[in-house]
Amino acid sequence: MNRAPIQPLCTDPWPHRPRDAVRSKVFRLAGLLTARGAERAHVLDVSETGARLHCAAALVAGDDVAIEAAGVMVRGCVMWVAEGRIGLRFHRRLKEAELAQFLAPIEIAR
Repeated sequence: MNRAPIQPLCTDPWPHRPRDAVRSKVFRLAGLLTARGAERAHVLDVSETGARLHCAAALVAGDDVAIEAAGVMVRGCVMWVAEGRIGLRFHRRLKEAELAQFLAPIEIAR
């Protein structure tokens, strides 16, 4: 991911209850774009409304980020940070096809 840092958007209210969507476990490499630049992360679980990631980036609750994984790019707000993991609330719901891309098995070229 080679893009310019993103501008804050976390002040945008999004009317949904926390964790109102079914989460699915996944382990997928992702690019994480923060105001400080690009980082590498792993998506640990994902739903239509957010994701849990593992990363070494120095983030705090309220940071605006974007993740790119499985051909899907989505922006979100860091809701919590604990021991190298972050909880991310997306700024929009993932479409069914986008969620399916996150959850699809990773194909390995032979």
